[in-house]
Amino acid sequence: MAQSEAALYPRIALTASGGRASDELADLLVGEYTLWSIAGNLLQPLFQAGRLRAGVDLARAREDEAAVLFARNVLVAYAEVESTLTAETLLSFREQALVVTVEQAIAARDLA
Repeated sequence: MAQSEAALYPRIALTASGGRASDELADLLVGEYTLWSIAGNLLQPLFQAGRLRAGVDLARAREDEAAVLFARNVLVAYAEVESTLTAETLLSFREQALVVTVEQAIAARDLA
């Protein structure tokens, strides 16, 4: 998301390319092409502000989606643990009931 927000701000890029040569540094900045290139780099975010803001909104939406998916996964894991603990408790009660039944069956056999 930080990259999307950073794209909203103007960037200045100074580049040199082949085709111009001079002994003076000031001569490199002379010319229509250089002026349009620098101006284009400064104005680019202004003309694309809607698209760039949509990119920020999309990044925020993806971040929110990831948070919701994480919360859902945590809740699913919690439910699975709760179900397992409930099943374990029910099996423990059933085991105790079966032990009592076996003990009563043995006692009944011994009385007979």
